[in-house]
Amino acid sequence: NRLEFYTKGYDIFNVDSILKQYEEEFLSEFEILDDDADTKTYDYPTQLKIDRFLEEVNTKLEETKNEENKKEIEEIQKDVIELKNTQTKLTKRVFIKRLSNIYAKMRKHSLSFAKYIFELVVEKFADAIVKRLIKPE
Repeated sequence: NRLEFYTKGYDIFNVDSILKQYEEEFLSEFEILDDDADTKTYDYPTQLKIDRFLEEVNTKLEETKNEENKKEIEEIQKDVIELKNTQTKLTKRVFIKRLSNIYAKMRKHSLSFAKYIFELVVEKFADAIVKRLIKPE
């Protein structure tokens, strides 16, 4: 019921808390084990895998864009392109944090799209960048 929704502290207008929750869930699925995660970026082969992955994500976003979701999709695409263009300058931990933010926005947009992206992360390069803690269902 609506009263219970508000009395338990849920705020449908506080999208930041929802995005934060989704980011934290994504980050809890992965753990960076590298001792240098706060000081170094990924090696060249991994950066190439990341680049291809982000390119594929951007293409998939473009395919899902329509008049109803255009603004939201373009915002996510902007983040994906920025991450793609700056990933060689980011530490491993910062990269994962930014990727988790993009994932959170995608999940808010569409659960099925978030599932696709999550599976793509696992398939394409998860082993190269993080240790997976939980297996997909």
